[in-house]
Amino acid sequence: MQDVNFDAQTLLSVGQTVDYDHEYCFNEVVVSFVSTTGQFVNPEVEVAGGYNGADFRDRTVNYSGSGRFTGAPTAAPTTAAAGTSTTAACPSAW
Repeated sequence: MQDVNFDAQTLLSVGQTVDYDHEYCFNEVVVSFVSTTGQFVNPEVEVAGGYNGADFRDRTVNYSGSGRFTGAPTAAPTTAAAGTSTTAACPSAW
């Protein structure tokens, strides 16, 4: 995830520290796969999105992100399944 409000170009002196607290609110998304005629192996879900507005602390934010999430079963053919799911953690504003 990239927060475009964060200034990554800040120059620091030797021994100087800077705190930047990341406070993102995430949701869990579960995608279920069910087949009546076949089986699944290594299911994948790709997600992408962003948000520009007020966050859960009423601060102005502008961020975007993407990801790929995989589920089980991960090998074939002995572990193939007719039903499975993939879980993804996505920012709540997507």
